Amino acid sequence: MRLFCWRRPMPGVRLRARRPLKPAGGINSSSGSPAPHPSKLIPSSVRRRLLAACAFTATLFLWGTLISQFPAIASAQSVAELDGRVRTDQGQALSAGVTVTLTTFEGNVAAQVPVDATGAFHIQGLARINYDMSVTAPGFETYDRRIDLRYTVTEEYVDVVMNPISTEVRRPAPAVTDLKAPKAARREFAKGRRALRSKKARQARDDFEAAVKDYPCYARAQTDLGLTLSALHHYKAAESALRKAIHCDPGFLDSYPMLGQLLNAEKRYAESETVLRSGLRQAPGSWQFYYQLGVADYGLGKYHRAVGEFRKAEQMTPPPPADIHVKLANSYVKLESFDEAYDQMADYLHTAPEGPFAPRLRQIMQQMRAAGVIHPPSAPSHQSQVHPR
Repeated sequence: MRLFCWRRPMPGVRLRARRPLKPAGGINSSSGSPAPHPSKLIPSSVRRRLLAACAFTATLFLWGTLISQFPAIASAQSVAELDGRVRTDQGQALSAGVTVTLTTFEGNVAAQVPVDATGAFHIQGLARINYDMSVTAPGFETYDRRIDLRYTVTEEYVDVVMNPISTEVRRPAPAVTDLKAPKAARREFAKGRRALRSKKARQARDDFEAAVKDYPCYARAQTDLGLTLSALHHYKAAESALRKAIHCDPGFLDSYPMLGQLLNAEKRYAESETVLRSGLRQAPGSWQFYYQLGVADYGLGKYHRAVGEFRKAEQMTPPPPADIHVKLANSYVKLESFDEAYDQMADYLHTAPEGPFAPRLRQIMQQMRAAGVIHPPSAPSHQSQVHPR
């Protein structure tokens, strides 16, 4: 339901006046008197609720953005199903000793099942809520993931990739241009990395610039140069370095989300979307792409699409930072889906109760309850542990 405020704008907020609708002739045809204002046709109790909701909405938009596959519509069924398959990082089915566990926010085990000989599992009769899924297997790292069944039509499918336990330090895979870079360029790049770790941004910039001077198509050095220049607020030069990295090595994926983030910060959302979707074709399992695509769609006013991209990011491993819940809450507020926005704020507080946005979110949630724009049954039961009702 869309809310329209005829009166009582918040202090300091100028609302565009809406011209009342008039019947033909401009008067009430039965009585000859002027047509009543639309707000007079609504019962006073309903009008008070609408005005409270309008005041709440105006407050949210005054605060602005809380931080600088479309969602499926839930069916009438009250339960959902979860299907999936477990495999190794080499693509082989994994079945020996594999256990799939779903846990609610309260810590209750909702389901715990083994997999079959092909690594497949099927869980029925699940309530439409959020779950924490954990998959364990001897000799493999534990796989953890958030599962959201609130908007699933009938069933959700999960592709679980298990990585073997290893004591070796994993190094980033070499890029094509890493192998072609001369020793002098690699030496300057290593110096720049050390300076960056020591938070010496200007020294790092000089070292990275020396590296790309020796070898202009050094994609990794160009990417880190772009990151450093962005931190120093040299955005045009940063964009040039990141575009150079993508041009030299389209397979070096780190450049895409960094460039997308930079373009989003400059409100060049359409360009950001083009860049990110180009990289996404090569890395469909990276949450950074979906996260920045959500930011771009939000900036373009495509709020339904933004929700979809943020939800995809939520399902990635490793998961994105907790502030994705704030991004989702923002998108739901734009869609006037206040129950969903409230749930996302509560999810943030559950994940990061002492996070930087926690105090403000608690204030907003309290105001939402006072305005009567949410329905208590929609709130997950763990919220009572996060804030007082």
